[in-house]
Amino acid sequence: MAIWKALTTAGVRVFFGAAQNGVLRTGLLASDFTALLLEPGDTASTAITISESTQKPGLYYGDLPSSFLADHGSGQYGFLVGINATGPTLNAQELYSIEVNQQAINNVILNSIADGLLDRPSGIEAGITHRQALRGIAALLFGAVSGGPGNPSFRRVGGGQLGTVRVTITAGSTGNRTSITLNL
Repeated sequence: MAIWKALTTAGVRVFFGAAQNGVLRTGLLASDFTALLLEPGDTASTAITISESTQKPGLYYGDLPSSFLADHGSGQYGFLVGINATGPTLNAQELYSIEVNQQAINNVILNSIADGLLDRPSGIEAGITHRQALRGIAALLFGAVSGGPGNPSFRRVGGGQLGTVRVTITAGSTGNRTSITLNL
């Protein structure tokens, strides 16, 4: 069993974990694995290069080439991966299993999506990301305030009067805002 993730190049990425006694093994090399993609008729295969995820050590993936998928059409493909017991980083006496750590994969994928949305350039206004906007809103609604009614400064949530100033407002003699300084 493996998790499939679509790639932007129309190929497919398969994630899996290599575990011993339920603990993900990190630092394995591409040469430690043998991985094949079998087409639906089981008459052709292609080798897959395996890499370790930089976001979640111990989670490995192989990119299934879009050209191979296009050449063999639709159907149920087979993805086979094995650990080479003679690999330089493995002890031949240790038994490893290829496992899917569903929660770890979900966390990596969901965090990547969330970060992509929160840090999207100019996601709210020109020059302000969603993450920055949320910081400013939180400071205005829940943060400590100082500077009185004329020129208040709003600090990050949880920092008290020593927290980072996120929003500073300067008001004119009539009480209207004349400038706002953001530190998001």
